[in-house]
Amino acid sequence: MSATSVIQKGMACALGVLCIAAIAAASLTFIPHLAGCSTFAVQSPSMAPQIPPGALVIVDESVKGSDVHVGDAMAFNIGETDENVCVHRVINKDEEGGLIETKGDANAASDLKLVAFEDVRGKAIASIPGAGYLLQSLEANRMAFLCIALSLALASASLSLLAPHDRSTKDQEKGRACPNESRANLRGA
Repeated sequence: MSATSVIQKGMACALGVLCIAAIAAASLTFIPHLAGCSTFAVQSPSMAPQIPPGALVIVDESVKGSDVHVGDAMAFNIGETDENVCVHRVINKDEEGGLIETKGDANAASDLKLVAFEDVRGKAIASIPGAGYLLQSLEANRMAFLCIALSLALASASLSLLAPHDRSTKDQEKGRACPNESRANLRGA
């Protein structure tokens, strides 16, 4: 096997791994969104071991604050913007006041601030350990991954153009005649 062929196969494998990672990341975000869900990467250990740091949490956004029950893990806004989201468990609910008391499974005490119904983003319906880290890495390094994939694709294409594809050359090297040539032509006669 030639060095060019080995390099081509290595580049094809690397490109394949990058493609699989990209498809996995797209699946982790795109498919839940089709079902009306959103995804969040867990940053803290407050819900461990049930939902460890680095997990990807899938949240059903159709579940509103008035719909959650004690024992549900729910996502809710913290702060003034929709960018900061927390996932904790409902431990008490005040229907009349429209407020929910929450607590992280690993925390000793409940959260200091009650959550208003309108700040609830939805109910956590699934978590995938480690997938949040993968997704964050791909999002943070999107341009780097794109450049690497493009470089590998271009290098692989260049090598395939340079590599000999003429089957008759390989047959001649092995001492076999090509179908359209006589042995006399191969000996230089």
